[in-house]
Amino acid sequence: MVVVSTPINHTRFAELASPLIGLTVTAPWLGDYTALYLEIGPLTDNYSHSGLPKAPYSAYFGFDWTLESRVGQEFSSTDAGAATRIVDALSGQQVTGVEVTPSWELVFALGSEQRLRSLSTDERHEWTLYLPSGSWLAVEANSLVLEAESPRLPLRT
Repeated sequence: MVVVSTPINHTRFAELASPLIGLTVTAPWLGDYTALYLEIGPLTDNYSHSGLPKAPYSAYFGFDWTLESRVGQEFSSTDAGAATRIVDALSGQQVTGVEVTPSWELVFALGSEQRLRSLSTDERHEWTLYLPSGSWLAVEANSLVLEAESPRLPLRT
């Protein structure tokens, strides 16, 4: 398989992300260290490699993220106990908005009036939003992209 990457604008991102609005974070989980993943929508399957539950939409927020409220940062991935706190804080939350900031950070607005934000460091934008179609949204070279696997075509001889 080969990955096909198509540049998109913020309007197209909003169109592709809009079905998440109103869905529930059904299974937040942590990978290695503080790598944060969210399963969004009804749990329909399990990942074959891990056995963890899978929903139609998934989001990877990377290793650096923060949970914010109206008064500022509540806690971030670097705080002691953040791993347990973030899973508890996000479980059952309704997604009320999805956006990408000018600094290429992914932000989920939540029903609790909190915001979950990926943090960009050193030109690294470490987030991915996986769609039910099997494609995904990300940032590459400071540009939003829609990516999907495509079967490799046989070489002509």
